[in-house]
Amino acid sequence: MTNVTRGLGTYLLLLWLEEDREIEIGRLGSLVFPRGYYLYIGSARGTGGLRARLARHCRRGNHPRWHIDYLCYHANLIEIWALESDQRLECLWAQQLAQFSQVRPLPHFGSSDCRCPSHLFHFREKPSPHQFAHSLPQENLPADLTILAQEVQLCKIGIKGGWMIQSAILA
Repeated sequence: MTNVTRGLGTYLLLLWLEEDREIEIGRLGSLVFPRGYYLYIGSARGTGGLRARLARHCRRGNHPRWHIDYLCYHANLIEIWALESDQRLECLWAQQLAQFSQVRPLPHFGSSDCRCPSHLFHFREKPSPHQFAHSLPQENLPADLTILAQEVQLCKIGIKGGWMIQSAILA
């Protein structure tokens, strides 16, 4: 994980759930998760920044602290899309995802500290980082983020849990 920054930022976890499953999610209780892809929006604002937060999400068996920890235990983390920024983009990104026609938000998931309906979204088909990045309203981003929003870092989990970092420059 040496290529992942210690800076602050916002990220999306792309998870795959192989089959329909009922999962106990802390205070949310028992929820039914249909088979498919899930995008979870989170932020890394604490010590260690993105590197520490993403490393935590990659380790299975952690004591559940956040809603996403319960789902990560049952689903496969297949990609991480991250953007280093001091700006708080989590809710803006959640609003953008909620507008996608092929998405279903899971009410109250990951959004207990804000007014967003959800920070977890279900897709039947695999969502694209390109589609997401292009959906971001450029006029709502500070000037220094306008260009950064066009570059999505894909952190793919290797067979042995190692990290491969590649950049996808969007046209």
